[in-house]
Amino acid sequence: MCDLLKKSALAYKDLSAYEYTLICGRKGVQTQVAIRFPASAYHHLAGFQYARLAALRQQKHALDVILNGGVSHAQLMASGFQHRDRLESLVCLRKHLEANQFVFRYRGHGCAYSKIRAEYLMLFGDIVLFTDAAIPVSIFKVKNPSMRYEQGCPRLTVLQIRRRHLETGEETITYQ
Repeated sequence: MCDLLKKSALAYKDLSAYEYTLICGRKGVQTQVAIRFPASAYHHLAGFQYARLAALRQQKHALDVILNGGVSHAQLMASGFQHRDRLESLVCLRKHLEANQFVFRYRGHGCAYSKIRAEYLMLFGDIVLFTDAAIPVSIFKVKNPSMRYEQGCPRLTVLQIRRRHLETGEETITYQ
């Protein structure tokens, strides 16, 4: 059986070893968007603030609990967890980050249906990633096509995407 929870944790652990820098431009002005994936951010990105499992309540330990087998996908689903889309989004996040996708400077005040506070919004098909101060804020699949989070937000052109390994400092250009 496919353990989506474990897959998302492994994918996130892989991402946490890197810092991504997106060099974007708009109207002749370059902007750098740097994103890191600290272990403590996995808890919120995966939607565990909505989980009813005691093992996942501590934000800084959720990733380790899952990687060590403390909670299985079956246990999470049996607890009434309804954010499977977040786990699916995390599994494919690296592939999307390393491709030329849509980046917007986020203006959340224009979305009556959103209380998310973030600097940037990235669209990967029906997946939306919000980032703020180099840390991902939220990720999910948009279920209702009329919810256009990017509406009214200035679109940035992605010029280059760099991936830097945090331990070795090795840098790779994944898009140019």
